[in-house]
Amino acid sequence: MTDQPPITRLTELRPEYRELVRNTIIKYGSAESGGPWPAIICARINQEFAAPLNLQLTPNAVRLILRRARQKGAQVPAEGTCAATVTLEPGEEAVVPVVVEPSEKEIVQIVRLEKTATRLHANFNILQRKYARLLKTADLTAAIRATVQEHIEALPPVPPPKLWTPASDRHLTHETWGVMFSDLHWGEQIRATEVMRLNSYDKDIATRRVELFVEVQADLVLNHLQGYHFEDGFIWSLGDDVSGDIHDELSLTNIGPTFDHIFEVALIKTQMIREMLTFLPRVVVRITDDNHGRWLKKKTAKRRYVNHSMEIGHILSGLFRDEPRVEFRIEESAFTIDDVRGHRFLSMHGDTFRAWNQIPDYGIERGDMRLSQLLSAHGKAYEYFLLAHFHTSGSRARAGGRRMMNGCIKGGDEYAMTVLHTGGAPEQTVFGIHPKWGKTFHYDIDLSTPHDAKPKRWTYDFRPTLGIAHERAVETTEDWAAYHDAPRADTPFWKPEAR
Repeated sequence: MTDQPPITRLTELRPEYRELVRNTIIKYGSAESGGPWPAIICARINQEFAAPLNLQLTPNAVRLILRRARQKGAQVPAEGTCAATVTLEPGEEAVVPVVVEPSEKEIVQIVRLEKTATRLHANFNILQRKYARLLKTADLTAAIRATVQEHIEALPPVPPPKLWTPASDRHLTHETWGVMFSDLHWGEQIRATEVMRLNSYDKDIATRRVELFVEVQADLVLNHLQGYHFEDGFIWSLGDDVSGDIHDELSLTNIGPTFDHIFEVALIKTQMIREMLTFLPRVVVRITDDNHGRWLKKKTAKRRYVNHSMEIGHILSGLFRDEPRVEFRIEESAFTIDDVRGHRFLSMHGDTFRAWNQIPDYGIERGDMRLSQLLSAHGKAYEYFLLAHFHTSGSRARAGGRRMMNGCIKGGDEYAMTVLHTGGAPEQTVFGIHPKWGKTFHYDIDLSTPHDAKPKRWTYDFRPTLGIAHERAVETTEDWAAYHDAPRADTPFWKPEAR
C-alpha cells in the first residue's frame, strides 16, 4: 500500500471500509464525547487508518461527513469500532477502482444538463414532425400538379395581332414590354365600412382591376407609344396571387376556400395573358414563389416552391400548352435571373427582406448588395432587381442598373391602415426594355375602382374551363389525406419525380 498514492476521499474506498471510517469519524465527533475540532479528528483518523488503508483525509472532508451525519440524525456507533477491525488479505486492495460519487456542484450541473437535453430533444421532435409534414405536403402538391396536368384541356391559340406598321421602321424604337404583376391577394375581403370607405376589395373588384390593368396596357401600346415597336412582352409574376391561410384572420375572413382560389386566379391570369396576346406578338411569363401562398404558416427556406402561386403557374402552362406564342418559366429557386434584350433581371418576391421601423429600404439595399456579391462571384451578375411584397411602387438607382418595387392590386387593407397607418393606391408597374439603353419608360398604373365595381368582360367561374381538373385535384387531396391518416400503409401513395 505504501507504493500507492494516499487516499484523500472516502468515495475511493470499498463500501465496507468507507462505512467503517465514516462511523469512526462520527464516534470521535459526537457531542457526547466532547466533539473535538475536525482538524483533531482528521489527525486521529489519518494516524489510525494510515497503515491499513493508506488514508489521508482533509479537515474539510471530515467536516462535511459530520455535517451530513447531523442532518440525517446518525446514531453514535458502538464502542470498539476502530482500525483494528480492518483485515486485508495478501494482495487485496482497499480502493474501489471506479466508484466516484459526484459533489453537490456536479449534481446541480448534471440536473441542468439533463433539463437542457430534454428540451433540445423535444425541439428536435417538433422540427422533425414539421419537416415530415413539409415532405408530405411536397408530395401532395406534386400529386395535384400531375392530376391537373392530366385532366386539363388546353385552350385554342389566340390569333396573332394585326398591328399597324409603317412603311419604314427607321424611326421606330424596338423594345420589350415589361410587366410587373403581383400581390393580387385573391380571396381576401376588405370591407369599406372598416376603413372609412378608403378602399374596398372582393373578387369582383379584383377582377375589374386586372381588367383595367390590361386595358391601360393596350391603350398605351396601341394609342400612345406609337413610336415604339414591341416585339414581345415579359411578365414577372412576383407572387402573392392568393390571400392564403398563413394568418388566422385571413382564414376566417377569406371569401371561399383557398383551393378554389388557385383555379380562380389561374382563370383570371389566363384571360389577362390572352388579351395581352392581342397587342403583343409574344409573351414570356416568369413565375415566382411568395409568402401568402405557402402551405405552412411558418416561413421556411427549403422547398419554397411548395406554393400556391407555383401551382397556378403549372395550371397556366397546361392551359397554354398549345399556344406557341407563350412561354412559362417556372423554377424551384426562390430567386432567378432572366436575360431580356441583353440585360439581366433578378426577380424574387421580397418577403425575405426585413423592414426597420416599417421602412424596408435599408433591408432591401443590404440584401441586394449581398446577393450581388454572391452571384457576381459565380459569374451571374445582374443589372436590375425586381421585387414586390411591400405593396409600394418605387424605383431606385443601383450600381449598373435599377432596383424596382411593385405595388399591389388590393390596395390598403385593415392591417395597413390600422396597424401601420398607411395604405397606398392599388398600382402595378409597366416599363420598356431597350437592347442598348436597358430600362427606358416607366409607368405605375393606378387601378383604383369604385367600391361597387364589377367585371366587364371576364369571369372567375372556373368550372366551365377547369371544372374537371378541379374535381380530380380535390379527389387527389382527399385520397392523400385518407392515406396519411391511415394507421398503416404498405406502399407509398405518391412517388415524387426523380430529382
